[in-house]
Amino acid sequence: QRRAHRRAASDAGLTTQIERMLKDPRSSALILNFVGQWLNLRRTDQVKPDYAAFPSFDDDLRASLKAESQNFVNELFQLGRPVSELLTGSFTYVNKRLATHYGMAAPAGDGFVRVDLSGTPRLGFLTQGSFLTTTSNPTRTSPVKRGKWVLDQLLCTPPPPPPPGVDAAGVDNGTQSVRQRLEAHRAKEPCRSCHAVMDPIGLSFENYDGIGAYRTSDQYGPIDATGTLTTPGGDVTFLGANELVPILAKDPRLAGCVAQKVLTYAIGRGYSGNDTQTIQAALDGMNASNQGLRGLFASVAQSEAFRSRRAVGE
Repeated sequence: QRRAHRRAASDAGLTTQIERMLKDPRSSALILNFVGQWLNLRRTDQVKPDYAAFPSFDDDLRASLKAESQNFVNELFQLGRPVSELLTGSFTYVNKRLATHYGMAAPAGDGFVRVDLSGTPRLGFLTQGSFLTTTSNPTRTSPVKRGKWVLDQLLCTPPPPPPPGVDAAGVDNGTQSVRQRLEAHRAKEPCRSCHAVMDPIGLSFENYDGIGAYRTSDQYGPIDATGTLTTPGGDVTFLGANELVPILAKDPRLAGCVAQKVLTYAIGRGYSGNDTQTIQAALDGMNASNQGLRGLFASVAQSEAFRSRRAVGE
């Protein structure tokens, strides 16, 4: 009984300390480091779009794209918003440089301001330039990379790697659109099974070019961003990212996948089948707290997997 009492007191003390730390403004560093890894924001510093294809891309835009996503996710974290709002948040943060890039009215001053996205072709993280740029090729968009990223990082159902020697996008002969090349590529085996899942997701983002600017056409004609997504609840059709994003936000795999990413970040090792109960407990704790991503971090910090982790070098 004494041991159980000490453990209960320890649990209560840990909970108090976790809540205190998460309320501290310095907790922003935690979420920014996490999203830098999970959402691949660190790669924003490394991408090199081709100047001939995207002459407007510069270091000022690069920094603005990264800061937009950091500000966006940090708000969701600090306010304890639901995980799904990572995809459906109808606001973002822009400065003058980014507003010009997005075709929005430029804000007053030189800093970032929060703007409402109602009536715009943008919704949540997946229509932000950081994601759209880091999942593109230097000279063009890459529906394959974008679709694979969503499956891997948001749904934790990554497709297997392509067979050796296979060009994931097909041969670019300069006369076919990306969609046409992918359709021809998808008609063949062994490519069909993987691309049937990846391509519709990636093609929904074709209205955004290789650096995240919105467009309705490219050199091949009007953009076709239609698709069908296979979900645990059945097939769902959509037109463009703004229709796909709410479908992804309702996918039951999303919350569990985010919990896996948080656990991996917290304990410094990959997810395994032995972590199933830890993930479920973390999700239960998040739901009970009604604190979204912030509550998820708190739940993971209270898990035995986190509390018994070994430091590097032990």
